[in-house]
Amino acid sequence: MDAFLQSLASGLVVGALYSLVGVGIVVIYKSTHVFNFAQGGLLMLGAYLTWYFMVQVDMPVWLGLICGLCSAIVIGFLIERLGMRRLVGQPILSLIIVTLALEALISGIITLLWGDREYNVFPEFIPPDPVEFFNIILSLQHIIIFVVTMVIIALFILFFKYSRWGLDMRAVAEDHQASMCTGISTKLVFIMAWAISTLLATIGGVLLGSINGVSTTLNHIANVCFPVVLLGGLESIPGVLIAGLIVGILEYMSGQYIDPIVGASTREVVPYIILILALIIKPYGLFGLERIERI
Repeated sequence: MDAFLQSLASGLVVGALYSLVGVGIVVIYKSTHVFNFAQGGLLMLGAYLTWYFMVQVDMPVWLGLICGLCSAIVIGFLIERLGMRRLVGQPILSLIIVTLALEALISGIITLLWGDREYNVFPEFIPPDPVEFFNIILSLQHIIIFVVTMVIIALFILFFKYSRWGLDMRAVAEDHQASMCTGISTKLVFIMAWAISTLLATIGGVLLGSINGVSTTLNHIANVCFPVVLLGGLESIPGVLIAGLIVGILEYMSGQYIDPIVGASTREVVPYIILILALIIKPYGLFGLERIERI
């Protein structure tokens, strides 16, 4: 029972991080209908930049974090302004290919600047002290990460539901032309979507980096977010939250109970098995919108 609860708690923490990064993918899709395959690269770049400010520039932790997050917003703005805006009206396949190319470009830049070896973790800004309750041992770091992630996701749910900018982004997602006719600036919405997505990716990268260290493997961890988004629904932030927790829990449960039986690590394949099953059984995701289009 203790092993079950331990796996459950660890899965919730990791699943929350998957959800946080996945929300960034959903934000872009809700606003532009572009599936951003570069999210993993943006996560990695944001983590490296924040690490650079904290360690190599030797800034105070709080200032390095602010600089990293501000850099993420600027990067999101530049991606939209210099790249994606020029492709408005192009076939969706062209946009997808551009995000894939952007992912490769970011990975190449990181390898060029910092190499591909693993660096030490960030300077300690989240206490790693162990906390035990109900025979479950978690570090205070994991607990704080889970709480921070849940708060950020909750704020974005409220942002899209009640704020003027959030409602504008939802309106643009439904109909670009009608939104423009009502005075909504679609250009501003697109910029905000990319800036928010890059910001969330950076926050996720910093939180993951504080646990696992900053390295190019962060990109592979972020790729798990794609099955999470498709399982939860491409247009549903609450759906991505639930899907992320499900995937995180199943990952750790498989590691605890299935690995000893098969004699190999199954955690890496669990998200993709879930993805295949979801696409077969419920292709729009658990909370996605089923669209019926006239042919």
